[in-house]
Amino acid sequence: MKVGVMAAVAVCLAVGAATAQPPTYVMNAREDLNGDGKLDSISLVPLERLEGAFTLTVSGSSVTDRVGGRVEGFLVVDIAWGDGYKEVAVYTQGPSDDFESYYFWFNGTELHRTGKVSGWARPSGLGTVDVTAWRGFWHIHLEYRLTGEHTLELVPASLYWVGVDGPCSRAFRIYETPDGDTVAAEVRSGEQVFVVAAMPKEGGLPDPSGWMYLVKTESNQVGWMRDEPTSRIGVPVAD
Repeated sequence: MKVGVMAAVAVCLAVGAATAQPPTYVMNAREDLNGDGKLDSISLVPLERLEGAFTLTVSGSSVTDRVGGRVEGFLVVDIAWGDGYKEVAVYTQGPSDDFESYYFWFNGTELHRTGKVSGWARPSGLGTVDVTAWRGFWHIHLEYRLTGEHTLELVPASLYWVGVDGPCSRAFRIYETPDGDTVAAEVRSGEQVFVVAAMPKEGGLPDPSGWMYLVKTESNQVGWMRDEPTSRIGVPVAD
């Protein structure tokens, strides 16, 4: 893939997103989920035999599945305001505030899986779920689209804003393009480096290993680094 530095900067916009506190989840509710004017009974039962396992029941139709941590409860949400349906979102905060949401929809007869996302999720009402997830030293902002089959599908981007800086801990080279051999600059130890954006490798979502990172130095040199930023730049790291 040939992506020049200026082209990368042009399409990469800063995304400001404050992570909100989670709402109060419930284990039981009554809501019209399929737009037929009748209230559907909704119940969520965590299963003791396996952490994260649960059974969700809507008007007699049940699905048993699992999330990646202790089940917090559910919320009734509306991913797409105009489609006549509301979804049930089962939540876990995860072991290290690694939020996970599992969405389900009810067609009036049967309960079906819509999809699972990892990160702090915000259904937009416009047919998408916006997700903010932690990537070791930065937050990635993802978008999932509700398909005609009522499943969630990741909308991939060519670049993701990073917006984190730190001092260079080990000197390294940056290149004019992600896969080219032309060196843009030599980054010196101690020089401040701003990590601008991340480029996924093909099929790289949601795993961020092996990605390319666009950086800008304090001397205004811009280019792509070939190493994981945490190995060369003193950025804050957390699991």
